[in-house]
Amino acid sequence: MLFGCGCFMLVCRTQTLLDEKRMIYEEEQFKERMLDEIRGIIQRLTARFERDVPSAGPFGHVYEEYENKDSHWCITHVCLFVIPIDKEVSGHETERALECRVYRLPLPFRAAKVIGRGTNEVLLDKLRDPNLPFEMYEVYKGLNKIFKDEFK
Repeated sequence: MLFGCGCFMLVCRTQTLLDEKRMIYEEEQFKERMLDEIRGIIQRLTARFERDVPSAGPFGHVYEEYENKDSHWCITHVCLFVIPIDKEVSGHETERALECRVYRLPLPFRAAKVIGRGTNEVLLDKLRDPNLPFEMYEVYKGLNKIFKDEFK
């Protein structure tokens, strides 16, 4: 009788370990897909930034987005914006902000985090930083957690 229970426990534990390994593998695959999408967003935004954002003066929001259809995260849209600085802030004429933004549609919810601020040259350097996709992934992951915790 004890031998039968031991085999059952071993089979259950083995299945649990296999499930955990599968989940880790799927998470790693998802992260790689997201990093590829983020690199694409950065590349497209960099081109638009150089073309559409003057070195001084007002401008409209410039952004790129990716529609997330993967069920690993509950956010539906991942965006990267270049936005003007508020007029009340000193240096607003020449400084811009780089903002990660996510949406959860069709619900009217969004969350955002500024990840950089400075002149065009400073932000272009940040956009060219090879570590930026990893930083953005962690920001998006944190913003996704806000939605996930909010809508359990």
